[in-house]
Amino acid sequence: MAVAAPWAVGGAAVLTVFLKAGLVLGFAWLLVRTAGWASAAVRHGVWAAALVAALALPAAGALLPALTVELPALPGSAAGGVSPAATGALRRAVDEEGELVPGVHGAEPVAAAPADASGAERAERLGGAAHWIAILLGVWLAGLVLRIAWLAALRARVRSFVGATRPDADAPLARRAMRLAGALGIRRRVRVLESARVSMPLTWGATRPVIVLPEGAGGWPEDRLRAVLLHELAHVRRWDYVTTSLAEAACAVYWPLPLAWLARRRLHAEQEQACDDRVIAAGTAPLAYAEHLLAIARGFHGRRGELGAAVAMAREANLTRRVRAILDARADRRPLRCGAGLLALALLACAAIPVAALRAEPRSTDGATPAPEMLPAARVAAERVESAEGARPESATTAAPGAFYRLLEAEGARADAALDRGGDPLASGGEYVVFGESHGHPDSASFAFDVSRPGRYVIWGRVLAPGDRANSFYASLDGGPEVIWDTPHRRARRSDRWWTWDRVSAREPGRRPVDPVFFELEPGRHVLHLRTREAGTRLDAILVTSDLTHRPRGIWPAELPAQPVRVRLEAESAELVAPLVVREDSTASGGRFVEAEPGKESRKRAGSGSARFRFTTPRAGLYALWARTIAPTRDEDSFWIRVNGGPWVRWNEIRRSRTWRWSTVHDTDRANRIAQFRLRAGVNTIELANREGGVRLDQLLVTDDPLYAPGAGGR
Repeated sequence: MAVAAPWAVGGAAVLTVFLKAGLVLGFAWLLVRTAGWASAAVRHGVWAAALVAALALPAAGALLPALTVELPALPGSAAGGVSPAATGALRRAVDEEGELVPGVHGAEPVAAAPADASGAERAERLGGAAHWIAILLGVWLAGLVLRIAWLAALRARVRSFVGATRPDADAPLARRAMRLAGALGIRRRVRVLESARVSMPLTWGATRPVIVLPEGAGGWPEDRLRAVLLHELAHVRRWDYVTTSLAEAACAVYWPLPLAWLARRRLHAEQEQACDDRVIAAGTAPLAYAEHLLAIARGFHGRRGELGAAVAMAREANLTRRVRAILDARADRRPLRCGAGLLALALLACAAIPVAALRAEPRSTDGATPAPEMLPAARVAAERVESAEGARPESATTAAPGAFYRLLEAEGARADAALDRGGDPLASGGEYVVFGESHGHPDSASFAFDVSRPGRYVIWGRVLAPGDRANSFYASLDGGPEVIWDTPHRRARRSDRWWTWDRVSAREPGRRPVDPVFFELEPGRHVLHLRTREAGTRLDAILVTSDLTHRPRGIWPAELPAQPVRVRLEAESAELVAPLVVREDSTASGGRFVEAEPGKESRKRAGSGSARFRFTTPRAGLYALWARTIAPTRDEDSFWIRVNGGPWVRWNEIRRSRTWRWSTVHDTDRANRIAQFRLRAGVNTIELANREGGVRLDQLLVTDDPLYAPGAGGR
């Protein structure tokens, strides 16, 4: 029977966390064994920290940077990469159960299936492994639920008889307990109760602690009563109820792990011994205290299980060891705040943090390379852009010689049903489509394109993801298996959202995402198929290119211009109005530049000073602006700018530099998008106004070429 992929992924994740928890608890055991000379309080602290670390492993693993370790894989295992045939066979088997297992793109990846197994055999092995992982995951979940239910029942039982017990039955007993609590530095109010339903002293609660004594405890000998109260108050002082609850939670989560139960047992033993040390340190004779402890243990006539939700004084387990420790005159009885305890906890942290960050990556032994490593992202030669239209828009590359570029508008795709459309002046062509559901079925759309030469291609999408539950598609090429394409979801200031270019990536359960996916395409027609995975994801355009290093920016034209327009404007040639003035610099183009005079800020609206440029473009279209600037500091890095008398654009956060640097003009009030303007054929105007003093402008470049980036030195 085929098993749904999420079960297999969840099972693998649980097994990984169990392995990490075992390493952390095993290290704690070694640490305690080698630190046997330390006090019981120190050993208790180590066990408590180890159990807390084990509980925090899933969250810590997600937050910490990955520390990747390669593991050997058996020949023919999944680490060798899955061929399209094997992936297709597995997907067909799983589809019979109504579930989708994302696979590898139909465009053939470089990795191949191992030679010792056919695709069908490989799919059968993977399906069988997923089946057993799912069974183990189900068993673990059942044990977790049962353990939590049992702990909840114990908690309710103790709470019921604590609530039914008459408070402060013996006023002198309560006053004595409060005096001892003050001597131990306990600031919380501690209630002392007597109950006929308990035969052993116990402590319950954290912020409002309760000490429950057997009925008639007020008549005990004075020294026994004092020792019992000191012991229970030591539990309150040390917050042992909290650490006991954490130990129970850890055993509920890691119930199949023997080390978790060992840690719980040792934590209980060490906390009782640490409280014994407090009693002896308060002046109680060790021999007399041991006799009191044995007398209380002999008087216990209940069941061990009923004490699971409280901190009891004299459990039968480890009683012999406790008595020996009480009578040992050489025992270290110092509390946790000593230097040895802090050192032990630091050593445990040094081991737990790397374990939490570990990521195991399989390494094939048959010569095949894992797909995520085999398809690395091509690095852009220039500096990396944070987003396609983000806060660092100055990074770009020029066109690769003979590269293929094809833009496909989303609203022009062939759709199975009418996709919802939206209007946005910042979208290509002013429109975009929204993937959702039509008549109860996920929307889908197909994009057909032709390539003339074989080679490796990458596909980009201009997307807008409103949130983390509306940021993915199912994608396939040429009818191949589907993968999950996760797109970025980011919110800019003032709740503004923006379009961004994102490469088609592939996420498969239990493996690292492949980003980007490189497609090996043959000449002819190909079809990219997208289907709704999370409703609300928006798509503006698709770009197919053989240029693996270029990152698209902004809105692209339907076709690249055969003869791009590139108009350079020298800053000193503008019509200037002070406080914009011309300065001289041998490193500037033509030896001169324009500067906004320091101290002449106009941050809320365009200032009185301006530089007006008039230029001619041979055709109408969408143009971007580049500028060669020096912005020395964060208070000297902005202009106001507008084109053809339109609204002013706040061009802030120009990349700071003390040398001349080219960057694209961006709109700070629209999440630092690249500022693109529709210019008319003929004469156009650009106006710059002062916003902050000290920023310098050497040249402007107006171009309709999305691939062009001006070089160093103004050329």
